[in-house]
Amino acid sequence: MEEEPEEHLDDYGGVSEEEDYEEPPPPPVNMRRGRRDTVYLAATKVEDDWRPPEFPKTDEERDRIHKYIEKTALLSYLDPSSKDLVVTAVEKLEFDDGQDIISQGDEADYYYILDSGKADVLIAKPLGSDPVKVNEYGPGGSFGELALLHGDKRIATIRATEHCVTWALQRDTFRKLMMQSGKQALNERVQFLSKVNILKELDHYEKFKIAEAMQMRKVEDDEVIVKEGEPGSEFFIIQSGECHVYKQVLVDVTQCLLK
Repeated sequence: MEEEPEEHLDDYGGVSEEEDYEEPPPPPVNMRRGRRDTVYLAATKVEDDWRPPEFPKTDEERDRIHKYIEKTALLSYLDPSSKDLVVTAVEKLEFDDGQDIISQGDEADYYYILDSGKADVLIAKPLGSDPVKVNEYGPGGSFGELALLHGDKRIATIRATEHCVTWALQRDTFRKLMMQSGKQALNERVQFLSKVNILKELDHYEKFKIAEAMQMRKVEDDEVIVKEGEPGSEFFIIQSGECHVYKQVLVDVTQCLLK
């Protein structure tokens, strides 16, 4: 089921992510939030020649949408080409003050990124009772993804409290982009593992299963990835960027003084 809006503001990890391989991928695309909790994309078929719709935008609008995507956990882990497809495929939808952008109990049709304006998150328990405000969104806020991922109905109403401009991704486009990017990323990971010395002798199935389990992690400049002396629980492969390796070395002070 879709989570309460107030809980998913800071949720989500990356898109989990085949060499062209006849074995079907795992239950469609596996969208991870943290290490143990997993959200599955509703079954979606992507034709080989499928391309998302294109909606015209100014360069300024494209740049702004890109910035929103980078700050949205669900989309920030997409590869650059997939992010470009999202920017191309979202369409501008506007809502007046007091108008419902999504309504509790309705079928999910769009994923939204709020470009301007403000909107309240309202929940009626039970449905039909007076709704209660539980959250609000401002520019850059995004909502509507969980119902699309699960194929569920909306569990909250998002109501504009002033004129709102949104960038909306239609349901089928959203699902196909998530599926397409996940399959592509999985293929790239299997090929990448073939270049890693200690893994390249594994057979394709073994590399495929490792690629399934891998999760992308972004590391900031100067951030410590592993620390000498601490127990190891993860194995890291650098996809891009550089790392410095430091090791403590014991020095015989007596010998240094004698020299």
